[in-house]
Amino acid sequence: MNSTIRTIGIIALVALAILKLIQYMDRPIPNSQKISDKYESQWQDAETQMEQMIREELKEHHITACTDLYIKKSRDGEGGIALACTNDGENFKYYIMDFRGSHLDQLNDDGISKPKSLKY
Repeated sequence: MNSTIRTIGIIALVALAILKLIQYMDRPIPNSQKISDKYESQWQDAETQMEQMIREELKEHHITACTDLYIKKSRDGEGGIALACTNDGENFKYYIMDFRGSHLDQLNDDGISKPKSLKY
């Protein structure tokens, strides 16, 4: 009887450990990790020509409250950027912009590094 209970307990612990491992492996990748993996390490001010193109894209998506723009260019050179947008130098909204398809996705801030502003 004791060995049966012990065996059932061991099987339950192993099953629980396997479920936890599967749950850990299946977790979503945070946006902060996606940005650090795919884009340059430092935020930079948007260049004048690129800033105009970014502002036009933001306007097309009805995003107007963005006085300061910071970008990280894609490491693979495929034209995408990570975009940090702020009005006050403290509160940022983050976007991923793909120029090839005029695609813009807002990201939740789950630990994304803030740009170090030279303006504030």
